[in-house]
Amino acid sequence: MIGVARRRWRGVVAAAVAIPCAIASSLVLRDLLLSRPSELAHPVYAHNTFPSTHVTAVAALCLAAWWLRPTSWNDTVTAYSAGLIVLLAAVASVATHAHRPSDTLGSVFLVAAWGAMTVYALRLRPD
Repeated sequence: MIGVARRRWRGVVAAAVAIPCAIASSLVLRDLLLSRPSELAHPVYAHNTFPSTHVTAVAALCLAAWWLRPTSWNDTVTAYSAGLIVLLAAVASVATHAHRPSDTLGSVFLVAAWGAMTVYALRLRPD
């Protein structure tokens, strides 16, 4: 809503495209397209957990917040803060045995890919 109020239309459209696409592709990859080979089966991870939809959602929301941040914010502080939030989500997912480290890293790469495609398609430029 703040992005709409500030008339940052490209950022709003980018967030509206990248967030659902990243989360949906994470679900499709995990539940429909990828499977865990039986030789890698582990009692804790009996089913496929790659990629982590938890970390995908957090990373996508941080990316959208980056696109819609006020121009007066310090870019370095904002980037490190977003990175720390994503790192905490990844560590929490691994520490609680919800995901393997590779699951969380794959999620970050998936969101980065959607972000790059969105930036290219909408020709977003730094403010």
